[in-house]
Amino acid sequence: MDVFEIAKKMEVEGKKAYLGMLEKTTNPALKNILRRLAEWEDNHYIIFDAMQQEADLIEVQKATTSEVKEIFSSLKEVSANDEVVEQIEFYEEAINVEQKSSDYYKEIAAEITDETIKKQVLMIADEELKHKKILQEILTYLKQPHSWVESAEFNLDHDNY
Repeated sequence: MDVFEIAKKMEVEGKKAYLGMLEKTTNPALKNILRRLAEWEDNHYIIFDAMQQEADLIEVQKATTSEVKEIFSSLKEVSANDEVVEQIEFYEEAINVEQKSSDYYKEIAAEITDETIKKQVLMIADEELKHKKILQEILTYLKQPHSWVESAEFNLDHDNY
């Protein structure tokens, strides 16, 4: 299996996990976040597929500062409940998966000689780290919703979006 096939498989699994959790939660803000994460994973899949097919590359969808701020503003409007708190294990695993994906993409980028493709793979690696940060904020919210809401705007590192 080539590196792009592995990367595509990782993105499919990520999208599938986010959509699966989206179906299990009733929290509208978390549904929105999970839907957006699934869309970003789908975009990464399309890019890796284009790389594999040596087709014209498409743009990496990036998590913008304003989008991330909006996501977390909507999260502040709802409170954690027992259903959501039970999902903590999912978010912990998703954080690990996003880190592993980023690490893998950095590894394969080191072996790519085409600078345009290398740059896109590294952009996706960076986006995976942004996803990890988003998931870490969700996890903090789920574990400590009241203190998170009070300090949410200070938790986001806007320079990384």
